Amino acid sequence: MKEQLSKFAAFLSIVLAMSGGLYFGAFSCGGASWHKPFFLILFAVSLGTVLALPPRALRRAEERILFAGLVLILFIIMRGGTAAFYPAAPSTWAGFVTSFVKGIIYGPC
Repeated sequence: MKEQLSKFAAFLSIVLAMSGGLYFGAFSCGGASWHKPFFLILFAVSLGTVLALPPRALRRAEERILFAGLVLILFIIMRGGTAAFYPAAPSTWAGFVTSFVKGIIYGPC
């Protein structure tokens, strides 16, 4: 049961990073005020579960820290990539790269 919970928490962390990055990159400007705290609590609980009850693949502390760092980077990249299309899609690749970098540094708004 513990192994299933830890695998589910790792999977949930990745899904939350991807879906949270997409959502907050596209809809966080002017969204409801409870979305971000709710997401942060859910994300922190899933990552905390992975760190406290690691699956077999993440037994060493270095692996767990690397996993948490990569999941956080995934969230930031997803948010930056989605923010590049807010409020409109860029017309060139250069425009996309510029918007992507701004989305990573400053967030979508």
